[in-house]
Amino acid sequence: MELKKVKGNTYYISPDFIDLGLYRLNKEQCLLIDSGFHKTVKNEIIPFMEMNNMTVKGVLCTHGHIDHAGGNNLLKMTYNAQIAAPYVENMLGENSYNMYVLSDNLRFRVFGDTIPDFSYKTDIVINPDYNDFYFLGVDFKVIKIYGHSPYQIGYITPDNVAYLGDVLLSERMIRMTKLPYIFDVGNDLASKENLKTLECDQYILSHKGVYDNIDSLIDQNIDHINSRIEILVDILRQPKCFEDYTADIVKTLGINADLRKIVYLQRTVRSYLSYFQENNLVDAYLDKNRILFIKK
Repeated sequence: MELKKVKGNTYYISPDFIDLGLYRLNKEQCLLIDSGFHKTVKNEIIPFMEMNNMTVKGVLCTHGHIDHAGGNNLLKMTYNAQIAAPYVENMLGENSYNMYVLSDNLRFRVFGDTIPDFSYKTDIVINPDYNDFYFLGVDFKVIKIYGHSPYQIGYITPDNVAYLGDVLLSERMIRMTKLPYIFDVGNDLASKENLKTLECDQYILSHKGVYDNIDSLIDQNIDHINSRIEILVDILRQPKCFEDYTADIVKTLGINADLRKIVYLQRTVRSYLSYFQENNLVDAYLDKNRILFIKK
């Protein structure tokens, strides 16, 4: 892993499969934008900081998912790092029960032993009405990119570099991702479209890469979601219950699924079904005590 400069004091590092923002406060101190998994911090980030004689003074979270905030607790214990997270997203990390409730998943032990390590206490909550956020002496602009998660936000550094979390996927990730995880499909599409108003010098994506211009990439991401909408609605030409619908989606999209993936997938499928009903694309009715969905 290496420290990659984008502009001014704005850098990024690439542990595992994610790009994390890094803003240098001075030669010895920095803050991270997202922390990655707990194991990422333990095995890669802390050794990297020690090798480069740096300490992490704080973490700006884009959202509360475990691959973005899973290392917060260890950074807090190791460096006494301050944790700032968006409203609602901060509650995902408070304890395992909040994660289950807010992600609408059954309490299967699909997360292994990651939950105890993941839990952390947020020091500062970034409220939805914030357009700017002053953190550790640095003024960041806040970008509201709701949808992938309830209140995901991005940040623009003083160097006019945007860190966009999971609102966009790179071209490679689009090709790899059969059905992107989304909490609210309507908000996600609107957030993608709103990115076209940004005028930043460069853009960092969590998954993955640095871009000078994202206009084409925005359209590719929107087209990808719309293509999934078309496929998922078409599967409902015949009425299906939720379990059968999920199974048909796995088959149609060629998803290599295991129990863990199915649990995540079901949350995404519910999001699409909500979007379909909100936009009058699908009906739901009760038949022999089963909820059935059918294309209008």
